[in-house]
Amino acid sequence: MNPIDLDSPELYVNRELSWLEFNGRVLREGLSQDVPPLERLKFLSIVSSNLDEYSWCAWRGFASRHG
Repeated sequence: MNPIDLDSPELYVNRELSWLEFNGRVLREGLSQDVPPLERLKFLSIVSSNLDEYSWCAWRGFASRHG
């Protein structure tokens, strides 16, 4: 049996990229003409809230490194 190299990047998912991909899927639902208008509004509000949180977290991270 081969040992698993736990330092191998292939074993891990980039949290930020995964999160942005998720928001891309939610945004596509919000823009889809196949989704009822109120459901679209819900999806778009989720994306807006998530991106707002993402930008604040990114800014805090930047500010703490360059503060």
